[in-house]
Amino acid sequence: RGASSSLPLKQVLLTLVQADLVYVQARDAQSGTKHSHMTLDGFFGAIAELARLWLLQDRERLGPNGLLRFCEAVIVPLARRLGLGEEALLLAQSVLSSKKVSRLFHQSSRGLETIFVKYAHGIGSPEPYRCGHWTSQSMRRFAHDVDLLGEISHSVMQRLLDACTQDDLDHDRGSRDMLSFAGFHLWLVMVAQRTNSWPDATPQRRVCLLLVRLSAIKGGSDLAISARSVLNVLSRGQKPSRVRSQGAGACTPRRTWL
Repeated sequence: RGASSSLPLKQVLLTLVQADLVYVQARDAQSGTKHSHMTLDGFFGAIAELARLWLLQDRERLGPNGLLRFCEAVIVPLARRLGLGEEALLLAQSVLSSKKVSRLFHQSSRGLETIFVKYAHGIGSPEPYRCGHWTSQSMRRFAHDVDLLGEISHSVMQRLLDACTQDDLDHDRGSRDMLSFAGFHLWLVMVAQRTNSWPDATPQRRVCLLLVRLSAIKGGSDLAISARSVLNVLSRGQKPSRVRSQGAGACTPRRTWL
């Protein structure tokens, strides 16, 4: 509410009073006991009402495909803004598989493994969880320690974690709600793209700057060395210097340098 015209929900031209009415009616229509907050069913009801109001604005032009047009004009752009679109995952996978970032993660493997294990559960489990796995609790502790919660909300980080675990699940590489060490790499790349500390940085630079930040965690000091080496390459367009690899631990996922 009160947002700029570029926001997706501005497509539904409602006054603040009408928006409040949609919320109250959807909340009051929830099945079972009345709630002071909106449940998932209530949210679905509110979205349906927004779609109905949107269709009423220009039913003749929208025709029989009005509901589809509503989803394309409102829901899809909103999902992108919230980091829920497939584009965010595809971008992170592309950045992670790039030559410079792939090399950076290989050179940083020992420090990243130390950090991951520090917050992991079930260490020593069968693959892909030999290094253990992260849960929502692990993510919260990590985010608190590196002061990320002031830049990225817990709900956004949780959605990124869910996207990474779901991607592993879709490819038979893990279980739901259990982030593997390989998934942790992808999650870090996604987090780097969401933080507002470096608004003008390229995707690869964002990853490097995040690893420099993580070097403050005990056991991660070497991350800064590898990350700054890649930052110098990105800044000057040089061929990367041969930073001595820290060695791949038992948990290090295999990556192909493109």
